[in-house]
Amino acid sequence: MSRVAVLTDSSSDLELLQAEEFGVHLLLLSIHFDGRHWLDHTDLDSQHIFNRIQNGASPPVMRLPTPEHYLGVIDNLLTRHDHVLAIHSSPLIGQVYSFALRTLEAYPQRHRVTLHNSGTTSVGMALQASRAAELLHAGRNVEQVVNVLRSVQHHQCSRLAVTTLEYLRRARLISAPSALIGEFQDRKPIFALQEGRLQSIGTVRGEEAALQHLTHTLQDQARTLPEGRLALVTNGDPAAIDHLRSEGRRLGLSEVMSARLGAVISSFSGPNAYGFTYEPTRV
Repeated sequence: MSRVAVLTDSSSDLELLQAEEFGVHLLLLSIHFDGRHWLDHTDLDSQHIFNRIQNGASPPVMRLPTPEHYLGVIDNLLTRHDHVLAIHSSPLIGQVYSFALRTLEAYPQRHRVTLHNSGTTSVGMALQASRAAELLHAGRNVEQVVNVLRSVQHHQCSRLAVTTLEYLRRARLISAPSALIGEFQDRKPIFALQEGRLQSIGTVRGEEAALQHLTHTLQDQARTLPEGRLALVTNGDPAAIDHLRSEGRRLGLSEVMSARLGAVISSFSGPNAYGFTYEPTRV
């Protein structure tokens, strides 16, 4: 029995089988969409989202678990482990970390739970969870692991290329005129995770330029911080992911995982979004 359980949630974009492979426990979040609740990464795929949004449905909204459900998950893990390291997304992106912090305040076994704000989401958070499990398995204690994760956060580089402006408009992140002009000019936004936020860092013209932008960013990161770990993510563009995977191998990076974007990010990115998170192997 492992002394410490690593817990993260499905906004990491880990699938259940992937989480099990990494030795990570997964809290499945629910998504309210199309008049009902769905389990993220289990009941709802991105193509269903796109089809329904095109027919007028509102974008999906992530629902927090009840305090009772969250504490039930913690209780279950503590019956089999001495301690739980819970890794959740930046409170500037999602609400799970802040929710967990409030929920655990009066928990009688609070001293047996360590909360870590990953400062990110999606595969950036998944990389941190997998690293935590590796370090714990190698004999590091929880405090040492959290210190490593905090150091990693400062070096992580995440990029996401969005191939359409229509879903940004539907999510009211840009105006209708801006979307119309951008689509006419074939503008492709590039998003980055910076200072705990998902932010647009500009646009490029055309799909080829978007892929080149991500490729050059990955190359720059590999030159600055060699011996890196790479995670790839998409909701429907295998060619772009194959290109980034090949470039990562050429640069000597270790691919840790490939994942599919979850419902919430897909609802504003639209189809065929893709990206990566890169972090150094050693910090």
